[in-house]
Amino acid sequence: MGGSRAVEAEDGAELTSTAADAAAAGKKAGDLFRKESYGGQRLQQNSCQAFESLSAEKQINVQMLQRTLRFLLRHTAESETETGKTGSPAADLSLTSLKQRFEAESHCDSFQPVRFGPATKEAFQRCLQWLECHAIPDAIRRLKESHLEVPGGLPERARAQDNGGNMSGQPGNKAGSSSRYELGLSPLNPPTAEQMQTLGLTVDWLRRAISSVDFWAIRNEIEATIKQNHLPEGWRYKRGLDERSWVQSARELIDLTQMAGQRIVAMDRMTKSGATFAVELPPATVIVRGAAGDITHLGLDLPSDLSGDQNGRQKIEAIKRWLSKNAATIDQAAADQTVLHLWGDYPKGNGKLLLDRQGDVQATDSDKAPGAGVVADYNLVECRLDVQESNGMIVVKSTTQYQKVPWYGYLNSRAQNIGNPIVATNVYKPDAYVRVPSGSGDCLIQARDLAAWKDSQQRWHYGGKALMAVMDGAMTVSGGIGLYTALKAGVRVVGWQVAARHTFHLGLGASGVINNAGANEVDGLRYANYGRSACFIGSAGWHLFGGALKSSLSAAAMSESVAPQVGAVQGMTRLQSGLAVADGVADGLASVGNLAFQPILLRDLYHAGNEALFGIRSVGVARKR
Repeated sequence: MGGSRAVEAEDGAELTSTAADAAAAGKKAGDLFRKESYGGQRLQQNSCQAFESLSAEKQINVQMLQRTLRFLLRHTAESETETGKTGSPAADLSLTSLKQRFEAESHCDSFQPVRFGPATKEAFQRCLQWLECHAIPDAIRRLKESHLEVPGGLPERARAQDNGGNMSGQPGNKAGSSSRYELGLSPLNPPTAEQMQTLGLTVDWLRRAISSVDFWAIRNEIEATIKQNHLPEGWRYKRGLDERSWVQSARELIDLTQMAGQRIVAMDRMTKSGATFAVELPPATVIVRGAAGDITHLGLDLPSDLSGDQNGRQKIEAIKRWLSKNAATIDQAAADQTVLHLWGDYPKGNGKLLLDRQGDVQATDSDKAPGAGVVADYNLVECRLDVQESNGMIVVKSTTQYQKVPWYGYLNSRAQNIGNPIVATNVYKPDAYVRVPSGSGDCLIQARDLAAWKDSQQRWHYGGKALMAVMDGAMTVSGGIGLYTALKAGVRVVGWQVAARHTFHLGLGASGVINNAGANEVDGLRYANYGRSACFIGSAGWHLFGGALKSSLSAAAMSESVAPQVGAVQGMTRLQSGLAVADGVADGLASVGNLAFQPILLRDLYHAGNEALFGIRSVGVARKR
């Protein structure tokens, strides 16, 4: 409604009081100051010559006007901000200056006269313009858009005009754009009692219009929530109910339902991730699950309506007791899991850091440098944990160090630290559940098991690097020996398949130099790494699972394939025999390389199988259940 939405419910009492006081200002002045009293004479005698001397009746009118303006001026500013009519530095400065001058002019003690000066006139003009051009037209427009009845009580002299001479608020008319409600008030002269009554009635009408539109919006919001969450139909608004009481009761029950439901869903998700809770569901709770095991519908035992009968109160109290008993436990478990504890090296292609002058990290993945800082590149995040037990609590110290690895830094060697490390400390109870990575996602383990998990991560991290080095070395040496053997003996003697296999092994091992975070930043090297990994998986898988296939070959087929080789070997010279032995050694080394990769392959297959078949994310660490 333009600015009308800025008038919140908590201001209703103030607005109502202002409207009533303004409407009665003229009558008060006539009754209290009909005759010039000593006090009135004293006020007039002490009036500053810069301001017009006012009669006692005008002074009380101006005083009530200033009180009304103080309220309206605040909401005028809020409404203009909401509708985008202000926001420029000049407009904000002008408004601030007006409010300061108005406060200085309208503030007086019992020995100072009430002043109707330039600031009061300017504030009066601004508030009149807001009422006539925005607040009233927008209120009527929103009432009609919401199909609500326009409340009565708008002063008769408030006539609506637009550029075409038609009444605003009618269909097809854009109230609030060219429409204006003339209140017949002049901001240049002190208001009369009749004018104060007009202003008071206008403010009171605006309050009731705002209340009607706001209730309509709140009602729609509440009823949409009831429908969306499949809550009882008896909670919907019925004609004749007290609006304020219905809103309060409906909101309280919806909030209660959502608080219980959110904690039940959170507990269910944590349970699926590995946590256990000795918490029973609220009485008569119904849970419906989908094909993936997730909750698709949650039904609590709720009252059928908002009448507040004994049966309904008992159901509400049961949910409140459940929340009182279990909410803190579930919330603490969820809070413990806000931090994902990491141990390992995590590549990050083309990462950016914002560092201050001391080298502390201010932000990540941004090209904007702070005033005295710099932007630095990184491609690896080194995460480490230190887990200690102290006074019956588990103390976890996490260290994150950003690094830059060159493209030739084999297995992320030659990494250079970028910026200062980030250190964070978390303290948990031993039976608290914390999040750690697992497979393609993460899972929960108890804090008491975090040290064992960290040791397991260390073994896989450094053991994996050692296995990769053995694999690359074995493939490189085997490929070199085999290719040398093939070239010396002659490709025709050993066969082109043997030469191709050893060439493949040599390339696979030698390309290990690009197995690092730096090479992954280059598109060509990254795709080469993908291909290299696929080849290793295929080769290791063949050696792991191909034995059964080999044994199924017929003896005749095997003899047919071996006979030419036996004849070839018998016809070899001593040099050729030595080269054949070397070829066998090369094949053995290649097998060693494949064997080195098999533990990594089996681990990944184990995690993938658990997730696919059982929905369990395993971390390889025994957890108490």
